[in-house]
Amino acid sequence: MDKKRGERKIGWIIGGLVFIACGFLIFLSLVSYSPDDPSINNATGREIHNWIGKFGAYTSGLLFSLTGICSFLIPLFFFLQGIRIIRELSFNEIPLTILWLILSVTFGSIFFNLIFPDAKVLGGGVLGGFLSYHLKEYFGKFGTGFLSVVFFFTFLFLFFGLSPYEGLSWTGEKVGDGVIFLRDKINLWRERRRKRRERLEELRRKEESSIPIMVTKTPTPTPKTPTPKTPVPIQLPLIKNDEKFELPPLDFLDQPTPGRTYIDESDIKEAIFQLENKLRDF
Repeated sequence: MDKKRGERKIGWIIGGLVFIACGFLIFLSLVSYSPDDPSINNATGREIHNWIGKFGAYTSGLLFSLTGICSFLIPLFFFLQGIRIIRELSFNEIPLTILWLILSVTFGSIFFNLIFPDAKVLGGGVLGGFLSYHLKEYFGKFGTGFLSVVFFFTFLFLFFGLSPYEGLSWTGEKVGDGVIFLRDKINLWRERRRKRRERLEELRRKEESSIPIMVTKTPTPTPKTPTPKTPVPIQLPLIKNDEKFELPPLDFLDQPTPGRTYIDESDIKEAIFQLENKLRDF
């Protein structure tokens, strides 16, 4: 008996894992969707970009064309049901969950078709376009949108196993938290803006009240060119009249006796040195 129960439990676990695997494959197909891939609406021989190959290309193309963004509820259904099967070892909840899935996808496609009428992925697909077109004839655009929102969230809560009251309470609580968070952010932004404005105003007042300082440039004195000093003539002593002066003898004018005169090199250098000093003085 225990062996049969264990085998039955393993069967339920395998069934739950199969559901989870199917949901994972469908989810990857939707995420990697490419409009250039072949599908029921696009016959092409191009290379497939979808991660799951031809199965993913055709599956994502069909689901997006039919229900739009609500297609992501289908892999979510497989995930949740796989976990429920492993935990509860039963398929009893699956038929009712399929009903809630169909109804939530139907009204959700209507709602998203009204918001994104021309979008293929974000819109409501063929199903949402067809139903919203006929419902707007009786309820108008606003009435159709209101009914689609109410029924979409009602069946969505039932799909997740929540009662509409609990779902609305949870949604209202989250919306309230979001409103409070948004209000706090707006108040913080206004406070920062007010402080920045006050700081700028204070700086402007300081600039207006400050005495302007005149900066004058000091003229740069022009360098004076040194005037050359006039050399003072050397007053040579004159011969006084009362002094006795003898003229040189006449043989002073005779030609010198030819001969070799020896000149000391040190005397020449001394003469050059004295000549340079004299020229430097002038």
